[in-house]
Amino acid sequence: MRIITLAPAVVFLAGCVEDLKVIRLKPDGSGTILYTRRMKDWAIDSVRKNKLVDEFTEEKARERITSLGEVQFVSVEKANVPGWEGMTAAYSFKDVTKLKIDDNDTVFGLEKLANGNRALTVTSRFKPVKPDNTPPATNLSEEAAKALMAGMKFRLTVEVEGTVVKCSSPHVEGPVLTVVEVDFDQLLAEEARLKKKAAQDPATLPEAKETIEALRMLEALKGGAQNLEEASKALLKIKGFKHALSPTVTLEFTPK
Repeated sequence: MRIITLAPAVVFLAGCVEDLKVIRLKPDGSGTILYTRRMKDWAIDSVRKNKLVDEFTEEKARERITSLGEVQFVSVEKANVPGWEGMTAAYSFKDVTKLKIDDNDTVFGLEKLANGNRALTVTSRFKPVKPDNTPPATNLSEEAAKALMAGMKFRLTVEVEGTVVKCSSPHVEGPVLTVVEVDFDQLLAEEARLKKKAAQDPATLPEAKETIEALRMLEALKGGAQNLEEASKALLKIKGFKHALSPTVTLEFTPK
């Protein structure tokens, strides 16, 4: 059985976190960021019982400004759902090109076109995983690690104020572009499905190769994908993970 090595803080926090960012963009380049962060009830109880850092305070929301670029804090409100405690912080910005979403290394560009439309560019990349030479702090079986990480979800979306004319990414619904989304529960289900499919007699050799490639990409995503071109075909087939097939996405929209 493969053993996953995790530090205690990662074990504690990794699977009990939802991190959801929505950027609402106006045609003039200004807008707001709604940053929702949730943790499971049992995790919050443990944090407070052990007097660890409380994620859900206005002070913490203000601290996150440094990870978003040139923004101003607006407000916070509770964002609880059954089994989870959360908070949504609102930030305003005057210029989308001054944003920089640090955790997925995302920057934005905005241009006014001759036809009056706006061209939004979103550039993001996967950060290669750096080797960790520190001694392992905690060893978990793969099954235990999966149980702890159940429920983990990360998402970054951009909602434009207007009608999307065209976009280079397949992950667009109405005015909303999903820049990146990782849903660990869906990824686990997808991995189980693909392993079952790989164990069966494939209908064709190309089908077998595609299944193996998708499984290989799932393994790569666990450690951080480093080559999007190589991953492009497999990424379209994997549920629970969304990212454009190019590091830079272009989206043209007509302002309201």
